[in-house]
Amino acid sequence: MAQLQFRAAIEHESLEFVINHVFLPPQLPQNTEEYIGGGDNALLQLLHQSSDSYARNFSKNSVWSAVNKLVEQFCIFENNTSVSAHLFATAVKGLKDRDAIGIHITSQNAGLILRRIENSVIFTSFEASPTSSAVTEAIGKLLISYPGPAIAVAWETVVDPHS
Repeated sequence: MAQLQFRAAIEHESLEFVINHVFLPPQLPQNTEEYIGGGDNALLQLLHQSSDSYARNFSKNSVWSAVNKLVEQFCIFENNTSVSAHLFATAVKGLKDRDAIGIHITSQNAGLILRRIENSVIFTSFEASPTSSAVTEAIGKLLISYPGPAIAVAWETVVDPHS
């Protein structure tokens, strides 16, 4: 029922954005896409509703609960034009073992994933999408490797950098 309510509430432009970015093949980037905040939010809300609905079919300790929590945190960060140090610190300190946080850093065309594994946090950065020139100048297929560089930091250092 929640999906029907969402479908009724989605605006035509947002629905068109979701269709173009999920179902249709990508077109070569001739220029940078204009601000797509409304479409991004619609796609993100659809993803969150879907992951939440799917995760309810599993136990709280399942991988789908972790995925749903990741998407929920991503929604919080994406819906803020700038992430405050307090919001970020609260999210990081709230990480439980096997939890993750994903952040899209639009101005840097980058993504950052933080994963807590036992007594450490792994910070992984990557390029969010290739540049237009990289796509158009590639001979043959464009090779991109994900994830990018990663570094592990002890949990105690993350929660109390002065220790």
